[in-house]
Amino acid sequence: MNRRDAANLTIAVVVVAAVLVLGGSLSGLWASPAGSPVPGAAPHDAAATPVATVRAPPGSPAPPGSGTTPARRLADLPAGTLDPAGFPVRRVEQALLVADVGADSLAAIDAATGQWVTTGVLPPIGDPLLLSPDGRSLVTLTYRGSTVRVETLELLSGAVREVPVGVPPPPGDSECRVDGVAWAPDGGHLGVVATCMTFDMTSDGELQEPEYEAVALEVEVRTGASRVVERVPEASPLEAYPSYSPDGALFAYGIGRPLPAPGWVDESWFGVRVIGVHDDRPAREWVNTHMAYGDPWRDAGTLLVWDELADPGSTDDYLLLDTSTGTQAPYGVDRLTNTLGFVGGSLLATRTGWLQEPDPCPVALCTVDLDSGVVAPWLELPEREDVGWLGVARDLVGP
Repeated sequence: MNRRDAANLTIAVVVVAAVLVLGGSLSGLWASPAGSPVPGAAPHDAAATPVATVRAPPGSPAPPGSGTTPARRLADLPAGTLDPAGFPVRRVEQALLVADVGADSLAAIDAATGQWVTTGVLPPIGDPLLLSPDGRSLVTLTYRGSTVRVETLELLSGAVREVPVGVPPPPGDSECRVDGVAWAPDGGHLGVVATCMTFDMTSDGELQEPEYEAVALEVEVRTGASRVVERVPEASPLEAYPSYSPDGALFAYGIGRPLPAPGWVDESWFGVRVIGVHDDRPAREWVNTHMAYGDPWRDAGTLLVWDELADPGSTDDYLLLDTSTGTQAPYGVDRLTNTLGFVGGSLLATRTGWLQEPDPCPVALCTVDLDSGVVAPWLELPEREDVGWLGVARDLVGP
């Protein structure tokens, strides 16, 4: 783990805490609700429960299944200093945001009401915790011994279901293991990246170093039917954080190679790879780069990554990749080192805490203007802990 990973893992906790309290006053969020959460239970006191004050923009479409209720967007939630307060226990049909806060169940904003609730659903033991585009379910990786299972969890029923992912192994004595997963924008498919290792013996019976292969697949959630998008020999997913472009045409993931390739710096095996999902456009790979956390797509053709060779916090630290031309350009935001990706029409950033100079984001959560790069404080929070993963429904919070 390099210095950036350590910083990002620490800050991810702060980001989730920040987004969890956007709806209003939530003090007691980290304490278990009175009594055990009961699936489908009525709110303790609906009138006293904080509700996210949301102003939908003109012409906003209604979320599927929510009648005429307009879609709520993260960009419409109010800025300011908020304090935690309690909220009821109730499962939801559709959520904007969902997170593991170290309590008895997952917390969410109900997309139909804007109300913060605890869902009565136990968080999966695994990561990431990714909310589906329609806000109704989660997908996560569950580690059981040496195996990795892809599972979905419905927020309304609490039902957990394994999505069978069959990774076709290369010839020989091979083993394959899932490394990362992402929702496709249609909500009916998952993008999966896996590592396959092939073991061979030398002429004198000694086991050789395994040969690696990265495999990208698209898997149908309902049936587990899959097709191989690409196979990349002598490579494996590393810090994969796979992600679809908003239109579903492109699939990006982090990749590594056992031996440095041309253009790679010594001891740096990281890169970002982008491939067309449903067409034959050639894959592009940018060496010495890493996938950014959260939703890295500024638009359908531009991807945010960070530069292995740049000084952390410099204006060259983050890069925008043009997936149509293969070019890259610095994003140009000084001392911005931790982001949650593009959400609700803004780039979200968090304070770093370890910089030895004024932090461009002095509070828990800031927005970054996409064109000027100006960083604006958005949310201040008291110190909290025991916060896990965050999921955002892209269709409900997009521009």
